[in-house]
Parts: sequence; structure tokens; C-alpha cells
Amino acid sequence: MATKLAAIAGTAEQQGASTARPEKKYKMPAGQPPSMYVNGELPKEIYLYQMKLLKAHCPVADAAEKATLECKSFELNKQLKSASNDSEKEALVSRKQLLYDDEGRKSEAQKKASKSASQALFTKAFTKYCGVAGKAEDHMCNNAAMKKLYGAQGGSGAGEL
Repeated sequence: MATKLAAIAGTAEQQGASTARPEKKYKMPAGQPPSMYVNGELPKEIYLYQMKLLKAHCPVADAAEKATLECKSFELNKQLKSASNDSEKEALVSRKQLLYDDEGRKSEAQKKASKSASQALFTKAFTKYCGVAGKAEDHMCNNAAMKKLYGAQGGSGAGEL
């Protein structure tokens, strides 16, 4: 296990023996264009920015946006954090699993429409969030990958959760 973590985090000389952590693999190299996925996973930075957008947008979203997989999942996560007992938590986890299972059973056309709705949701959320006075200086609003994905010129559609 230790060698696996060391391989992910880098050598102790590269990271410092006391600070080697697995999440270091998500750090994007300075001066290089951001890639959407690192080792098949969404970079932690982009994922955290998407969660920030969902937190700001889903509570005030219209009915069509609240019906997206992202807003439904966000709402279940919020309920899960406030759940008081194990049986309630298990029920919420089951509902979330069912939500993703249902998404996986959709036809290719439905999946494409869902991906398009997701892209529209994040683009709208990004535009609204970064358009507010004082938010333009937010790190998320100045992130090159976020601008590329959800900025005014339109995204690539690659920003699913």
C-alpha cells in the first residue's frame, strides 16, 4: 500500500516526506494547458469548482435544471450530510445508486441529451456566478479550464461529473 501511495504521490524527495499525499496527482503542471482528465479522472480542482457551481445554482435552478442528474445528485448529497441515523443514510445512498443506475440504462440518444443538459446547466451556472460583481476575481472564474469548458464562447461538452 505504501509503495502504491508513493507511486501516486511521487518520491519523498519530490514531495517532501511529511507532505506526500495521493491527491498530489491532481495538481496541474504550471505553464501547460489544463487537460480535462488526469489518468481517466476529472482533476480535483475542476470537480471542486463544479461542486461550487452546483451549490450556488441548483437551489435556484428552474425545474428542467433541477431534473438533471447533477442537481438531483447534489440534493441527495446535501440530504446525506444532514442525515441523522444510519438507516436514513442507507436509504439516501440507495436512492443515489438507483439514480445513477437509471442514467446508465438510458439509450445513447437520451445520454446525449442528458450530457447536453448538463453542459447547459454548468455553462449557465458559471456565467451567472462569475458575472456577479466581486466574483470575477474568484479563482474559479479565472481558471483556464473552467473558461474553456463553461465560458462565454461555449463549452466542449466534456464537463460531466
